[in-house]
Amino acid sequence: MINFYDQASIDFENNKRLVQEITNVQSKSYRNKIAGYVTTLMKQIKDNKIQTLEELE
Repeated sequence: MINFYDQASIDFENNKRLVQEITNVQSKSYRNKIAGYVTTLMKQIKDNKIQTLEELE
């Protein structure tokens, strides 16, 4: 997912489509869990609650 950081967003539906495109997860519930996790991380990055790797260097 690190290669797709610039495509991920705080929009769950966008992240769900992204996860579907870049993984081979067949289960809808797992795909939604991954997309939800990505969405949560992106919101935390946006709110400066966590740092990205680029900020740590």
